Amino acid sequence: MSAVEASTDRLVLTAPHTTASLATVRIFAGAAARDRLSSESVEDLKLALSELCAGGIERTDGPGRIEVEIALAPDAIDVTCRGVTALASGPAVSANDASRARVVEALIPDAAWSVDGDRQVVRFRLSDEAATGSV
Repeated sequence: MSAVEASTDRLVLTAPHTTASLATVRIFAGAAARDRLSSESVEDLKLALSELCAGGIERTDGPGRIEVEIALAPDAIDVTCRGVTALASGPAVSANDASRARVVEALIPDAAWSVDGDRQVVRFRLSDEAATGSV
């Protein structure tokens, strides 16, 4: 079961690591971003989140959670994803993770990757100005 937490400027979706959650993440992101970004940027966001979350789901050996946090600014959104695909390089990265990370980096060039405990974390800001260089 997914849960959505909301405040006036921050939305958080927590969903299980299941393939059914991918559609939920895409709908959540689209609804959160539609008033701040162009339709092209919203589609870039949904594709990037699909790739990030699919990698996290694929790598999970048991129950896990995806968390997507979207902070709303007047003309942009700040996104933090936890429990997602691994960084594009490193000794433990699968070919699928590397491919997914390259797609995300092409769509969101300033995505910042880190690790929090045993969870991959990706943070980025998306605005129509930043998206003009996207694929």
